[in-house]
Amino acid sequence: MTQEQIVKGNRVIADSPFISDSHKKTIEVLSRTGEENLFYEGAKFHSSWEWIMPVVEAIEALKEVDAHVSINHTCCDIYTFLKGSSQVDTLISERADTKILAVFTAVVAFIEWYNLNRKG
Repeated sequence: MTQEQIVKGNRVIADSPFISDSHKKTIEVLSRTGEENLFYEGAKFHSSWEWIMPVVEAIEALKEVDAHVSINHTCCDIYTFLKGSSQVDTLISERADTKILAVFTAVVAFIEWYNLNRKG
């Protein structure tokens, strides 16, 4: 994964409703001086479980989608159950060289999907 892809993914995550309040405040402060790119370039969503797991938990807490995240080796699936069924509808399935990059890539893909498909 290139640095450009990482920064783009960090931007997608940071601009989503799924990040922590402390990250939101940091971006807000940097935005006042036009330096929000410093956050996107320095964010560690791609390399730190402490950064990415709160985002995963926020996705799983999302009631309107009822998404579930499955992490297995270097694969990450985000899925939901079809209404009234135990049948799985896989929304996102990503593989990468490492487990955390698979999760990062799946989270970015889910947020892009969510932004296109949410109602309201």
